[in-house]
Amino acid sequence: MKKMEVHLSRLPLILQVLKYTDDSVCIDAMRSISLLYLAILNELNSMSQLVEGGKDKFRQVLEDHKNSLQLMIKNITRKDDYDWLLEHSAVLDSESMIHLLMMKMIPEEKLHDEELYNPLIRWSKNLDVKLYKKFKKKDLTDSQVLQDWLCKLCQILFKPQNLLFLACPNDPTKFYPNPELKPQPLHWDCFENCGKAIALALMHEVQVGVALHRVFLLQLAGKDISVEDVRDADPSFYNNKANKEPFHDDDQIQNEFIKSISEQIRFFKNGFDSVFGKSIFQQLSDNGIEPDDLNLVLKGSIELEFNSDENLDDKQNDPLMPQDNESDPLTYRYFKVNLQNLNIPEWQQGKRLGEGKFGKVFEGYAPGGFFFAIKEIKIEPEANIEQIYDEIRLLCQLRHPNIVKYYSMEKDDDEGKKKLNIFLELVTKGSLKDVYGTFELKDSHVSSYTKQILEGLKYLHERNVVHRDIKCANILVNEKGRIKIADFGLAKVMELNTLMKSSYYGTPGWMAPEVAKSGDYGPKADIWSLGCTVLEMLTRKTPHVMEGGKLLDLPDLPSQHSRDFIKECLQDNKDDRPSAAELLQHPFVKGFGL
Repeated sequence: MKKMEVHLSRLPLILQVLKYTDDSVCIDAMRSISLLYLAILNELNSMSQLVEGGKDKFRQVLEDHKNSLQLMIKNITRKDDYDWLLEHSAVLDSESMIHLLMMKMIPEEKLHDEELYNPLIRWSKNLDVKLYKKFKKKDLTDSQVLQDWLCKLCQILFKPQNLLFLACPNDPTKFYPNPELKPQPLHWDCFENCGKAIALALMHEVQVGVALHRVFLLQLAGKDISVEDVRDADPSFYNNKANKEPFHDDDQIQNEFIKSISEQIRFFKNGFDSVFGKSIFQQLSDNGIEPDDLNLVLKGSIELEFNSDENLDDKQNDPLMPQDNESDPLTYRYFKVNLQNLNIPEWQQGKRLGEGKFGKVFEGYAPGGFFFAIKEIKIEPEANIEQIYDEIRLLCQLRHPNIVKYYSMEKDDDEGKKKLNIFLELVTKGSLKDVYGTFELKDSHVSSYTKQILEGLKYLHERNVVHRDIKCANILVNEKGRIKIADFGLAKVMELNTLMKSSYYGTPGWMAPEVAKSGDYGPKADIWSLGCTVLEMLTRKTPHVMEGGKLLDLPDLPSQHSRDFIKECLQDNKDDRPSAAELLQHPFVKGFGL
């Protein structure tokens, strides 16, 4: 033990000498020394259990040389024996404990799981094509490459001018969700993917140059924050609320702040937890790691530099491009990337695919062999075209496997008739109404389709988008059986077209009671319509579920699960209906779907 103490005392000096050698030599030498010393300490740890007073003596040696111990721990990998060190957490700093716990909780194979990185790489193309092209073929399991990529991604996401996060005035390296943000669907996706990026940084112990403010970390960990935390993070928020009439007390200000960032926190946490697959905060807490300690890994010695946006004033002549790019450059950049990639010049109109109350749908073809759908809508003279553009801008931000993509739009004044041509994803096999008109859908088919519809509705509802007309005719299916919800948002577009403002939107037979009575649209109205749609698929008939304001008995159905699912949806009181997320746990759909 005494000989080991001498070696431990010399270790910092050895490291200083090694620093003057080649980097690779220094790293290899330090790792070899660390593993040798730790192997000896492990044996001494075992021997100390057999000698009276040995445990206390061994612990004191670790305490006296904890700096050397922490230097060695940095060199431990998952292949080494390190469990014994966790028994001595009292002499380890938080950074060393996080390193040991990350190795214990995250298996080696997960670090090399491409599905952790590829979706995030593909999504990054929406914000920065250069970043996407630079890293799409690189090995992100390489620590240096991963750090470079995550730092650049964080530079986009955490830049205060991009509105997602604000920097604390007292410490510009610490960030928290912007309480004044009025989010669009793009912003929710950004928060979720930012959670994934930060989780990857922690998993690989990669420094990204940002820290999370205490109000952010405590909310992520499910812990309470104080009004002092609010005042430190955002003094302007506190002062504005404190000076507001009627007078706000501290509890009110604290509650308003929490409410203003709760959705941002939820989406970030969804992304964060999806990487770890478990509640990482609880496991860290059980080992004495406080939320603030995570900043030791994230911040490091890197100072994140926020570069100015290039060519931000290069406006495109496209009605979908936000004109006020300075107020939300993140949204501007998103549209600039996506509208350039989906530019549809010199397109040709093909055969008519269908016609409904919104107008006609045609097949479209663009140079290069790109096929798409064109929805042609007549615009009344008194319509507010800018409001319609705003709504289409929102729809163009939605990205989900079970939702039809909106690409772009253009105004057509041909022959004195004002029309909007909305360019959409082309789905080849028609609607579910076409499918059940040709084929008899079994219970298992309907279960699979219903699960996919629910996945799409969950995505929409989380982003405060309500479809307003769920039915089989508005749900498309491709050749692989993938469901694509269509025509969402067109309700809003047509309401903005003044001639429809006086009528409630929806289809009798699928319309929720509250919509029929007062035009009360909300996510739960879509759930009612979904119940009617499931009944429609199973019976191959227009649903007839109410008469004289009363719910009728359901017809015979293939299974008790399908019957129970529909009844859950058709609750007269909207507050009694489950959400899309809750219905995804119902036995009728659980385990089905693509």
